[in-house]
Amino acid sequence: MGKIHGGPYRDGSVDIRVGGRYAQLLYNDDHPDKLRVEDLDIEELARCQLKDKNGKFTGRPPRLLPREIVDAFRNEHYKRINAELEQSLSAQVKTMIEIAGNKRADPGVRLKAAIYVYERFMGKTPDKLNITAESKVQDLVDDILYEVDEKRQTAIEKEIEDTREELDRAPKRRTPAQRMQARRRT
Repeated sequence: MGKIHGGPYRDGSVDIRVGGRYAQLLYNDDHPDKLRVEDLDIEELARCQLKDKNGKFTGRPPRLLPREIVDAFRNEHYKRINAELEQSLSAQVKTMIEIAGNKRADPGVRLKAAIYVYERFMGKTPDKLNITAESKVQDLVDDILYEVDEKRQTAIEKEIEDTREELDRAPKRRTPAQRMQARRRT
């Protein structure tokens, strides 16, 4: 793109001069010479750089591009790549099936092809299984406590309260200074 003109404004923005195809890319949608991202070739999208009027990449790639344009380049690039993959997918699967069924092929290659086809359509078997028992145990305890009738619940609450009182009456932990004094006495 062009050179930065003038200094930054108070809001941090700067003036940038652009020309050629970059200017066309930035035109309003109703402008007759508007260049759309869909009009660019796959290489321009991948590099986020436009070719010159001769169809070649010249100069350095632009240092500054609006975020919206970069996002539009990437979205269009991914869209085109995915479309190409979808078109070739059925041919690739047929090839893998042929390899898996070919008796003359190496058994290791046949096995890999069969596994690939199976995992592609039936889903891959997970490599790791994460099981968390903590939440299940807590759910079970909660279910038991909530299902206890009111008489038993009040008995449980009374028992909990008695235990708390008993703990309160238990001797408190001594500080290091108190322990030192106790040792001197003995």
